[in-house]
Amino acid sequence: MFKTAESATLTQWLTKHAFFQGLITLPQAMFGSADAQKSLLFLQKPGAGARQATQVLLGEFPSLDDVDGMKQFVNAVQAWYQANIQLGD
Repeated sequence: MFKTAESATLTQWLTKHAFFQGLITLPQAMFGSADAQKSLLFLQKPGAGARQATQVLLGEFPSLDDVDGMKQFVNAVQAWYQANIQLGD
């Protein structure tokens, strides 16, 4: 999505209409080729207590076969959420 000629227009629109909270790349093994690999883009609509994360979440989802890596990944995402998104309900 961000590798096309239209990416500058999309980026400009996103900065005006959403909080860019994170981008996580899915494991290449989930896809038939590197060209088919996808990522998850985390956006949050402004308003009702929403705010831009101090630190944007960037990372790569571990292999689904890597149990320890998956635990570390989940712990890291939870820590990021508590530090950057959670409003202390």
